[in-house]
Amino acid sequence: MTLEELEKRVLALEDLEEIKKLKVRYARYIDDSFNVEKLRKLFTEDAAWGGEAWGMIQGREAIMKYFAEISRHMVFSCHRIVAPDITVEGNKARGTWYGMNTGILRDGKGFWSSCLYVDEYKKMDGQWLMSSVKIQHFYRSPYEGGWAKERNMSLKVDD
Repeated sequence: MTLEELEKRVLALEDLEEIKKLKVRYARYIDDSFNVEKLRKLFTEDAAWGGEAWGMIQGREAIMKYFAEISRHMVFSCHRIVAPDITVEGNKARGTWYGMNTGILRDGKGFWSSCLYVDEYKKMDGQWLMSSVKIQHFYRSPYEGGWAKERNMSLKVDD
């Protein structure tokens, strides 16, 4: 193996680790009452975020506005994001993660959710950012009764 080949392999491993850290920060900041100031730093300006439960929200500032609104309706959340499958191609990457979330809404209603995150990333000025987060839910269910009885509880924030 040449030095150039070794450098490429090390860079690829560093890129994978940075993307993993990016997703962990995303979960941490979501669970910190949707900390918009910290979350803003994780997305590209033209990012997209959402899924069938909310629709797709376009643009970093629109996403931040949505997150700020959600924080008014949710008092607690705890995200667990596991099993990353990431492919890096130069300054772009894509990946999937399995997610499980528990939370409490302002009305006191607890919920469970489980999903597949389908993400796209861009490396800009040496930093990995999320350019697309698509959330495909397996279930969104009230805590009371659980996912076996009600798989698609509405978590949508009313305007």
